[in-house]
Order: sequence, then C-alpha cells, then structure tokens
Amino acid sequence: MKIRRLSIFSFLFLLVILCIYAIIGVTGNAQVTINIDSPNLEKTWKEFIANPGKETAIKVYGLLPARKGSRKVQVQEEVREMIFNTLHALESQIYRGEENALKVAFRLFTIADSKMETSLVKIIGYLLRYDTKLFLRELQSHEDLVPNLDLLVCSFQLSSPNDNAQQKLEKNIRLKALGYIEDKELKAIKKKCIKILNKLKID
Repeated sequence: MKIRRLSIFSFLFLLVILCIYAIIGVTGNAQVTINIDSPNLEKTWKEFIANPGKETAIKVYGLLPARKGSRKVQVQEEVREMIFNTLHALESQIYRGEENALKVAFRLFTIADSKMETSLVKIIGYLLRYDTKLFLRELQSHEDLVPNLDLLVCSFQLSSPNDNAQQKLEKNIRLKALGYIEDKELKAIKKKCIKILNKLKID
C-alpha cells in the first residue's frame, strides 16, 4: 500500500514537472521572434528622410528593438531595402554630430542583413576617428547590439582590404584619437577599443 502511494506521488510529481516544462516551452517560443511594425517603420523612416533631425530620429529609434539577443526580428524585406538604400541621410546626420541618428544606426543592427550590417559598420566605425567621444558614449550604451565589435573598431579593414599602408595609418589615427579621451565614465569602453586595435596585426 505504501509502495503504491509512493508510485502515485512519483507519477503526480513527474506530471507537474512535465507541465512546467511545457509552459516554459510555449513561453520561450513566443519570445523567439520580434515582429516589427513594418508599415509604421516605413512611414516614420520616410519622415526622417524628408526632415532629418532629432525629433524624427527619436521616432525611428522607438520603433526598433532595444534588445535582440538570440531572437529573430521580422521586418518586411522591402522596408529593409528602402532603409538600406537611403542610409546616406542617416550617415550625414551622424557626421554632423546628431547623437540620436547614431542611436538609430546602432539599433538598425537588429534588422540588418549582411549588406546593411557592412554599411553600418563602416559608417559607425569611421566615427571613432571623427568624433571619438560620441562614438564611445553611444557604443557604451549599445554594445550588446553590435554583431562584431572587433570589426566595428577596425572597420578600415572593410574600406581598405588590400592596402596595408592605409590600414596601419588608420589604426594609428584611431589609437591617437582614443588617447585624447579622458572621461572617466568612458574609460572601460575606451580601454576595450584600444585593446582591439593593438591586437590587430597588419603585415
């Protein structure tokens, strides 16, 4: 009788465990995909293109995922292509020092395909030598969105893949630019970028 009760208890315990795993599995699957409001993103991006600036950039920023992790992001292909083909407007704002445009660039990594990712790496990476403090500040806030930090910091490898002399020059320019930054709150991310540049060996 005691053995039978024990068997029933074991069965019920196992059943509860299986139910918990089933619930976790359903919840986990529900979080696998992030669905972007593509029509709204298209509309808001076109507003940004027509009137680039802080307000329109903030609107775009709010429509892009703040976190991605291992989750997939669903966005209409034609919307992604439209954004890719007009990245020059975002690039122009970034090089004017518009920090909200740079924030958008980082979040665009969440919806980027390989060609958009390459363009974003080149645009953001160049800012390291152009406006180092802005680059470090926003990188510190968005580092988890960057697919390859080494490539971002050394983005000149994409711009001059077969020109070692140019790569060495660019590497030294970026190291020098980082050396000028003395802000304590940027010390850790600055150190990380310097380490990446120093470990890059160029023949």
